[in-house]
Amino acid sequence: MAFYESIPSYRRVLDWEGADRATELVVAGDEAHVAAQLRRYIDAGATEITLTQTDLAGEADRVRTWRLAGELARA
Repeated sequence: MAFYESIPSYRRVLDWEGADRATELVVAGDEAHVAAQLRRYIDAGATEITLTQTDLAGEADRVRTWRLAGELARA
C-alpha cells in the first residue's frame, strides 16, 4: 500500500483524512464491516470509490466482495 502514498491524488486523500499511511484507510473485514465502511464513504459524499482486492482469500471471497460493491452502488 505504501506506493499510494507517493501518488499526488492519493496523498491528497490521505491528507484530507488525516492519515499518515495508506494502510490507515484500508477497509477489510466481513461483509457487514465492509458494507458499513463503504456506506460511510457514500454518506460523506464520495462519488467514486476505488476497490481492489488481493488473491489471499480466494475466488469465492473476491466474488463476494464485488457482489457487495455492486449492491451498494445500486442502493
